[in-house]
Amino acid sequence: MDHHIKSLESLASDFESEKKRILNFVNKLKEENNCNDELITALNRIIDYNGKYYELLPKHLKKNKQIIITAIRFNSSIYNNIPADMKNNKEIALEAVKCYPCLMKELNLVFQNDYNFVKEAMELNPKVYRYLIAVWRQYPDFSLKAIEYDIGLFIYSGSEIRDTEQTILYGIKELYTLFSVASDRLKSDKNFVINAIKINPFILTYADKKFLDDFIIAKIAVSIMGSSLKLFSERIKNSRE
Repeated sequence: MDHHIKSLESLASDFESEKKRILNFVNKLKEENNCNDELITALNRIIDYNGKYYELLPKHLKKNKQIIITAIRFNSSIYNNIPADMKNNKEIALEAVKCYPCLMKELNLVFQNDYNFVKEAMELNPKVYRYLIAVWRQYPDFSLKAIEYDIGLFIYSGSEIRDTEQTILYGIKELYTLFSVASDRLKSDKNFVINAIKINPFILTYADKKFLDDFIIAKIAVSIMGSSLKLFSERIKNSRE
């Protein structure tokens, strides 16, 4: 086995030019059908440099968890080519979505529907939020974590989250244009709109148009930011009040 490891470590980095040489080496590995720690370490080193080598490995090595994780880190497409039973491995699945959040959609439904798995995935990479099934994008905890990480993720939130005052107010503190994705109920709720105006009067750009002709709303908005007067109706602009 030692001479195989030395051969492996001496392989050049250019995958295409060395492909024939690698295939010859892999055919020797197939005959031995074992994978000691030293061999796994050597394989991990070369796969870490070029994940394409994973595709050339014999079946028994393709099922090695360490090798799969190393290969996935190199290229997200490798996840779709690992043995089916290894896709049920939680550690591999978490590593996959940590590196490539979009792979959340490719995981088996057991993982996608598992609250604890989703929670761990969100801890590793909040960008996973974008690819969660709809039910999890309604959860305030997941939604707030996603927004804290990247305010832009708010656009992927579910309808219930967009109808939650706390979440909308939190969002517009970071980016007032997020008021545009608030529910119609909140956009037309005067008390809520007043609270939102106190954060940024320009949320009125996205609120119910009736507020642009409301003197109470106008007074509050202009007192906070004078330039917001331009948002209002001509009646209010021309008023002496």
